[in-house]
Amino acid sequence: MDSIKRLKELRENAQDVLLEEKWKDTLTSYTAPTRNDRIWLTSFTDVIALMLVFFVMMFSMSAPKESNWVSMVQSMNAKFSGGVEGKKVSGVYGAYDMKRIKHYESLNNRYLFAVLKNIRNKNKALEVIKLDIFSKKISLELPYNRVYQEGTALEITKSGRETFDALTSNIGHLHNKMSIELFVPELNIGNGLKQLSNIASLFKNAGYGGEINLKVHSSYKGDEVIKLFIHSGN
Repeated sequence: MDSIKRLKELRENAQDVLLEEKWKDTLTSYTAPTRNDRIWLTSFTDVIALMLVFFVMMFSMSAPKESNWVSMVQSMNAKFSGGVEGKKVSGVYGAYDMKRIKHYESLNNRYLFAVLKNIRNKNKALEVIKLDIFSKKISLELPYNRVYQEGTALEITKSGRETFDALTSNIGHLHNKMSIELFVPELNIGNGLKQLSNIASLFKNAGYGGEINLKVHSSYKGDEVIKLFIHSGN
């Protein structure tokens, strides 16, 4: 029995040796996967992307200063629409801080309309003005009785002077061509040109550099208005 048991043990040991030799190359060639030392870059790039999105969102929600925004828009308008830089005019141009804008030969129609609309909404003296835009010009319409009390009057009323003071202080430096047209009954046409001349002198005294044309039209009683047409620069 001892010999049989001994032979059995030898057989098992021989099998173990054979198995070890068979899998020796496989076991020695196997290496455990090493840890990637740059795995942190994935989290880092995610954090940077989130921060970029956050600051872009904050910038898009911010409100730029009006003076800087207007200067930038007009500079771009002159650059891409062929504007010509004109003579700078000194002086204060009202609450809209127009003095910080570079003054060009004439302003773009759509841009000027946006500026005028913004100015009107912020100034009570200009609330009576009716604004309208056309392909080549902008229309500013005022009630006649806001400027003159009657058809024979040559002196501008106090309310009319306040309106034109607010208007000339903001656009008195422009070089766009302007037409001032008066619509009054036929009996008052004789004084119409004199009344328009008084209005034109307010713009010229404020430094308006563009050509100003005056026209008088006949209208029915009650339909008296004064219209200013600022023609487009391009």
